[in-house]
Amino acid sequence: MSPLPPKSLEASGFHDAECAGYLADLALWLALAETTGGPIADLGAGTGRVSLPLAAAGHDVLAVDLDADLLAELELRAQSQGSRVRTARADLRTLAADLPAEVPHAALVLIPMQTIQLLGGPDARRDALAGAASIALPGAELAVSIVSEVESFDGRNEFPSMLPPDVAVLGGYRFESTPLAVLQDGQAAPIDMHRQRVVRDATGSILGAPEDVVITLNPVTEQQLQAEAVDAGWLLGEVISLPATDEHAGGLVLTFRLPGTDAA
Repeated sequence: MSPLPPKSLEASGFHDAECAGYLADLALWLALAETTGGPIADLGAGTGRVSLPLAAAGHDVLAVDLDADLLAELELRAQSQGSRVRTARADLRTLAADLPAEVPHAALVLIPMQTIQLLGGPDARRDALAGAASIALPGAELAVSIVSEVESFDGRNEFPSMLPPDVAVLGGYRFESTPLAVLQDGQAAPIDMHRQRVVRDATGSILGAPEDVVITLNPVTEQQLQAEAVDAGWLLGEVISLPATDEHAGGLVLTFRLPGTDAA
C-alpha cells in the first residue's frame, strides 16, 4: 500500500475536489476583467481556479490566500501553462498589513465562491472589505460572491451516500470528498456543509481513515453585505445572479466601485 500523501499535496487535492469543478462564475470574472483591466487581485485564490484562467487570458493577476501550500501548487500550475501569476500569503481580515509593500494596487478585486462567508461574522467581513479597498486603485471595482439560503438535505445515515464524491487526482493520489449533508435552519442561520474525505492510491486502496469535516458559511444577506461594503468605503454597483449547478447552489455576485478622483 502506498504511503499517505504529504499534507501539502492533500490540502491541494481536497481543495481541487471541493472547489475546482465549479465553473459557473468564470465567464463573469473574465468579463469583468475585460472591462476594468488590471491589475486584478483574486482573494482566496486557492490553487488558482479563477487566477489561472485570468492569467491565461493575458491579465496581470495577484493571487492571495492564507494557505501557502495552495499558493505553491498555483505557482506550479501557472508555470506549466506558461502564465505569470504573482502570489502573496495573507489573511483577508488583515490584508493591508499582510501584503508586501511592492504589490501593485488593483483595478479589480475579486472575492469568489463565498470566501467572504468563511471569514467570520460582520466584523470580519468589514475588515476584509476595508482591506480590499486599501489595496485598490481609485475607481476600482470589487465583486463578491455570496449565498444566502440553500436547500438543506441530510444523507449522513444513508449507505451508500445520497451523492457521489467530488474527485480530484493529483500527484498519483485520488482525493474524494463526499457531500453528506447541507444544513441551514432559515436564511439567518449558518450553512453547515458536512463532507467525508478519503484518499486513495493508484490501485484504489483507501489510505488512512476517512475524515469527516464540517465547512461553515456564516450567514449574510445582500443588504447586509452592501451596508458593510459602504461602511468600508465602497459605492454600490450591480447585483448579479449565478445559476445553480448539479453540484453547487446558486448565489449572488455583488459589485461595488471605489470612489475615483472624479467622484462627487
